[in-house]
Amino acid sequence: MRKHTDLSLYNSTLSKSELIGEPLHIPKSLKIGDRVVILSPAYVAGKFGVICGRETLADGRSSNRWLIQVETDNIVVSLNLQEFQVISQ
Repeated sequence: MRKHTDLSLYNSTLSKSELIGEPLHIPKSLKIGDRVVILSPAYVAGKFGVICGRETLADGRSSNRWLIQVETDNIVVSLNLQEFQVISQ
């Protein structure tokens, strides 16, 4: 799991200098509290979770990963958009 400093949800437009790696495509419909099914990694695949917010890097920039609280375990995982699917908002 990646180190994070803040559970706040991404709430502003990223400038080109703030992008990490490839340009981010952020679905406007993702929000804190949305219920998701986790697709990967294998140790949590198939479990349900809740979006806690966007992962924030130590320097304050938003990453392209989301913090998901796994419902059946006492853990938060950092996942990219391809690793989970929203099932209810």
